[in-house]
Amino acid sequence: MNSNRSPAEWTFRTATPSRPNLMAAAVIEAGIILQLSIGTRNAAKFLESFDIPLAVSLRVLTTQQRRRKSKDRRT
Repeated sequence: MNSNRSPAEWTFRTATPSRPNLMAAAVIEAGIILQLSIGTRNAAKFLESFDIPLAVSLRVLTTQQRRRKSKDRRT
């Protein structure tokens, strides 16, 4: 922070939630779980039915990235 500025001129970054849309997060979690039993294509169709963008569906269903645990799954 620049001490030459008055407090009225200070700017702070707004905190951005890591999962701003909790409904979409829940649908994506369900899609990942469903993928194991119904396959990737049908899991993608499931996500599409909830208006999850194709780019997001492809990323979460085809990469083995470290996934964040939702609050109810933390141990």
